[in-house]
Amino acid sequence: MEKLLLSPNTVLKACRELEQEGLIRSRAGVGTFVLKSLADPLLTSQGVLRRRLVRWMQDAQKAGLQEEDIDALVASARQECFLKDSKKEIS
Repeated sequence: MEKLLLSPNTVLKACRELEQEGLIRSRAGVGTFVLKSLADPLLTSQGVLRRRLVRWMQDAQKAGLQEEDIDALVASARQECFLKDSKKEIS
């Protein structure tokens, strides 16, 4: 903390606030652990889509696709999707 010029009281206060928000948990003698990130609410609200995507990726693996193949396929589909969206905006 000295190298960053942070007051120990400021760090303690920030940690307490993060703990009250349920973002971290401190365990004496063990450490402090991150429980949630700020992106969690978004991911939670899109849980169904994520589960479907995970299932699709598992199916792709079963079909013999490697990680690089799946990445390329997803990138291609993403590009096609967003290219269509940008064309709609131009029209």
